[in-house]
Amino acid sequence: MKRKSVVLSVVAFAGLLGSSVFPSNASATEHLGWDEEKGLVQQDFTTLGSKPDSHKGWSEMNDRMNRHRAVGVTKWKGKRHYTTARYERRWPAKGVITSSGRVWGTGKTTARSGWCQGGIAKTYWGN
Repeated sequence: MKRKSVVLSVVAFAGLLGSSVFPSNASATEHLGWDEEKGLVQQDFTTLGSKPDSHKGWSEMNDRMNRHRAVGVTKWKGKRHYTTARYERRWPAKGVITSSGRVWGTGKTTARSGWCQGGIAKTYWGN
């Protein structure tokens, strides 16, 4: 009985490790599109081959809750792509506070992070 529970624990841990090391959309390429501190991030697209028609990001404030969230909109005619909006920690260690996850679509995608306090808003796009 004890051996069975150890085996199940190892299998469960391997499943968790596998999903974090090998995400299901590992082939997607992610590019920073907007940073609350830097504004629109211009990149060298010569190595990418293509880029979206437009990408916009901003931070929304909810005065009643005293919280904010990141919003990103990407337009890319005829191309399957995604937009991600998230709040990230500034310090002591960088990391994600809240994220919309990748919102996939064709034509136009809109992503909204969860509401939070603190951090910095950033949006990303990719395909």
